Amino acid sequence: MIVYRIFPNTGILIGRYTVDSIYIDQSWTMTSVQLIEEHGFIKPRLNFNLQEWEEGATEEEIEADRRLQIPDPISRMRLKMQLIRMGISLGSILDAIGQITDEMQRDLTFTMWNDAVTFDRYDPQLNAMAAMMGITQEQLDYIFTEGNK
Repeated sequence: MIVYRIFPNTGILIGRYTVDSIYIDQSWTMTSVQLIEEHGFIKPRLNFNLQEWEEGATEEEIEADRRLQIPDPISRMRLKMQLIRMGISLGSILDAIGQITDEMQRDLTFTMWNDAVTFDRYDPQLNAMAAMMGITQEQLDYIFTEGNK
């Protein structure tokens, strides 16, 4: 038989399983459980025509949920270590900061880089610095996710 696992209190579908069971002493006993597919639906909806679960959330809701999955903030040490693991040298970051033509912006960015205890994923200054370095939003998500493990 096929069984769906749903988070209690939220109704979020997290997986579909095949279950082999046998009837012993007037009750069913599971003998094996195997994951068929794992789901991370935000708003699971059963399509009765296809007899399948599908995502019922809008693109905006999916994006908002994805943002919630990104750990925020990240410590300075974890950020720097993750950048090094990705092959981005700390010297190249200092070089990029040095190329900022506006003196005040350069000083603010340099101070942020050297003195911040933590970095917030959606901080405009951090995102501008990442863009200047050619780091995409997806890579920035990866830096925060992997760096916080």
